[in-house]
Amino acid sequence: MAQQTLSGLFTKEPEKATVYADHRERASGILDLIGRKGVEVKEFQLQVGDFLVSEDVAIERKEANDFVSSMLDGRLFGQARELADNFSKPVILLEGDPYGQRNVNENALRGALASLATRFRVPVIFTRNVEDSAAFIALLARREQLEDKKWIRLRGEKRNMSVPQQQQFIVESLPSVGPALAQALLKHFGSVEKVFKASEKHLKEVDGVGDVKAKQVRKVLTKKYGENDG
Repeated sequence: MAQQTLSGLFTKEPEKATVYADHRERASGILDLIGRKGVEVKEFQLQVGDFLVSEDVAIERKEANDFVSSMLDGRLFGQARELADNFSKPVILLEGDPYGQRNVNENALRGALASLATRFRVPVIFTRNVEDSAAFIALLARREQLEDKKWIRLRGEKRNMSVPQQQQFIVESLPSVGPALAQALLKHFGSVEKVFKASEKHLKEVDGVGDVKAKQVRKVLTKKYGENDG
């Protein structure tokens, strides 16, 4: 199937459900499996997500090992934010069992799943294998397009974050700082620079920042890069 470009493509109200898939997913065999479910598959190089099934719904597919790897190297939450920033109903498909992968701590996995659901508002759907993932994607495409009459369209580029969103994103990178606390810190200090320069004493002036959190934040901001924890 020939790869196509992203130049402003839209579909009319569909008679048959269509899935827009990132061409890099072909190697897994999932595109052929989706096609066997009576859904048309069109390949592109997607900027966000692995599959688009409507203008609202984008799906990021993660095999269990990749889910754990992306959690450990930080890619997972960046991808989740991009999904949430660009689509009103993002979904992560977690294919297989992530527990026991690479001897990762189970509480770390639970924490990642909780963060995806509560901080990023991206639900994680567990599927058994690639065939189960294909069936889910095909079902969701039919539901969105044929039952709910949603159109599907490609977006040629990621939605740019506003300056306040970028500022919040930077402050959220600090330890134990979620969206609400990041906003509170920015409102209290007025800028990212002032948040980063704030002393432990001044950080604790913000509701939700106690002794432990203030120390963690200052440690990350002041510790020389490459030094061992101590």
